[in-house]
Amino acid sequence: MKEVLFILTRPFIPSHGGGEKMLLQAIEFIPNEYKVHVFYFSSNSIADNTNFEVKLKENYPTIKEIKALKFPSFIEIFANILLRRTSLNESFFYSRSSLAVILKLIYSSNFECVYCDMLRTAQYVENIDLPKVVDLDDLLSKRYMRLLNYKTSNLSLFGTFSNRNNFFFNLISNFFVRPVLFVEHYLIKKREILIASKFDRVAIVSPVDALQLSNYIGKHVFALPPARAFKMDGFHKSDFYHSDEFRFLFVGNLTTNQNFSSIEMIITKLLPKIRAFNVSFTFNVVGVYDSRLHYLKDIPDVNLIGYCEDLRSVYESNDILLAPLSFGTGIKLKIIDAIEYGLPVVTNSVGAEGLPIFDMENAVVSDDFDDMAAKINQIILNRQFLTDFRKNAIASLSKSFTTQIVKKKFVSFLSGL
Repeated sequence: MKEVLFILTRPFIPSHGGGEKMLLQAIEFIPNEYKVHVFYFSSNSIADNTNFEVKLKENYPTIKEIKALKFPSFIEIFANILLRRTSLNESFFYSRSSLAVILKLIYSSNFECVYCDMLRTAQYVENIDLPKVVDLDDLLSKRYMRLLNYKTSNLSLFGTFSNRNNFFFNLISNFFVRPVLFVEHYLIKKREILIASKFDRVAIVSPVDALQLSNYIGKHVFALPPARAFKMDGFHKSDFYHSDEFRFLFVGNLTTNQNFSSIEMIITKLLPKIRAFNVSFTFNVVGVYDSRLHYLKDIPDVNLIGYCEDLRSVYESNDILLAPLSFGTGIKLKIIDAIEYGLPVVTNSVGAEGLPIFDMENAVVSDDFDDMAAKINQIILNRQFLTDFRKNAIASLSKSFTTQIVKKKFVSFLSGL
């Protein structure tokens, strides 16, 4: 029986965002001949961790062992920044006690390989002489450069991780957000190249990012996108495209900078132009959010819903996904989810990156908000566009994003080390 160790950045049930969904997909795709040890970082309560571990073992028989790892203390983070000189992302995850736990298991076991989730966990085994693979998720250095180019003062440097950080680190880093981002971009780019060179196999979500990293390091990088079960039938929404009031949707973890900035763009740049066409609509915003978005509750045609566990019903009760993105990298799961559930997509070139979606062929893809609003009005007036977009998008994504295709790639990624 083959054994593999997964070192993960977080618990992933329930899945609040794309990162958790991709971790869950990796566990689901593990072949039955493997026994899996899962080590994961968590700041949750013991009860929450226990609940996650019970659910994981109940649903996935390949799981042999699950263990929560500790984050570093405030003093240890400070020492990491001064002494290790890696990125802040890595400094906030490097704990010597967790390293001891990981090494003890590795040296007492006979693992076929070690699977690491992002740079944050790859640092623990980068110098271990053992077959190892890393899924970087996306090019974080590229995301930070795009974040630097986005003009806003309302950014959170650590995004979803801010709630766990010491108040002092959050205050200092967010006050000097742009200088810190510039240095972090530089450090992470160096580390991405170094880690990718040290590991036997490297994966990334987007084929665009995979090609870019492959050119940096001179070896193949696997593109492991999200997998979906696309079907042409099964949509039974009796009021689909027939309501007098259109229902626009945004879905995502709204505490992340990329999703927060998307909402900011939609509210300030897109919706006013749609209103100019006298379109009657409700904009439904779904996902975990923080205090930065409380102002949405005061906008009459905006409905701030919050987290919903049943995303299928969310997608199927709306008409169009609005997903223009100001920055971000990788493949956007919200767009693939929308297409899987039959929801037409409006996005821009950043949102469409790495996906076979094209303007007025199977989606609206535009970087100009006047053009985007005009096309939204056009498809509202002629709703056959929406039906065509749905069918054409499913047909396009079915060629490379089905569960069967992506699972085969994942098994190849782990095999033959």
